[in-house]
Amino acid sequence: MNHRSILDNCTYFGVDYTADTLNLKVEFMREYYAKQRYNKAYSNLPSAERGV
Repeated sequence: MNHRSILDNCTYFGVDYTADTLNLKVEFMREYYAKQRYNKAYSNLPSAERGV
């Protein structure tokens, strides 16, 4: 839920879930492509295959 500011200048107080959602998507996609390309979990890939 968004909470309007006292001055009503379109700023919101409260939790911003954008960064959390983006992080979850990145983690999911890492696991997905690790399984598709190497048939391994992302955490089990060597750094060369992780793209580090």
